[in-house]
Amino acid sequence: SFLDLPLTKSLISEIAQNRAIYDLKLIKDKSFTEFFGIKKNQASTKSSLFSLSFITHIFESNYIVDELLNIVELLGNTKHDVHERRELQKAILRFSIVERLLPPLGIKTNLIRYYENLKRALPIIKEDPHYWLQYGMAMLTYNDYVRTERFFGLSYNLANNRLSYHTQHIDVQSSRLNLMKASDRTLDLQTIDRFKLFEEAHAKL
Repeated sequence: SFLDLPLTKSLISEIAQNRAIYDLKLIKDKSFTEFFGIKKNQASTKSSLFSLSFITHIFESNYIVDELLNIVELLGNTKHDVHERRELQKAILRFSIVERLLPPLGIKTNLIRYYENLKRALPIIKEDPHYWLQYGMAMLTYNDYVRTERFFGLSYNLANNRLSYHTQHIDVQSSRLNLMKASDRTLDLQTIDRFKLFEEAHAKL
């Protein structure tokens, strides 16, 4: 619901890896119907914001990370898959989505655990420039410049080895890194170095 994907019984059953959504006892349970509705082959929730709030406030971070990893592993390589599976896989690899699903306490640690374990759940992802870009964006949000530079570098290297791969998304985030470093007064940088970072960011943008 939060990802605005079709809430079909078949997709829910596949992702949950059980057939509970088809159980009449469950879908007629008053506690269940307080939050979810079922009409024919389609489920519904109160709202997408409710769905997001439900996840972040009811479940613990470790559980959320483990379930996301399970879904990624279950879906596997969705390059030639149906639209819903591709979109689901793409969404839960995206930093902006994962960050919103996780409770704020210990979020950086949980993001690192998620992105590190993605390489085991979906080994092919290590060769994807977009994966390293998302991982780098996660680290940049928490001012981890060392990891961010390394991951953006990996993203550029993989992108440059692909035919006609457009790097504009990497360029934008790399520029953001430079601007954040240039304006970060906790870093021991001379004025000339800060201006150089700004110039490099401006050139890329």
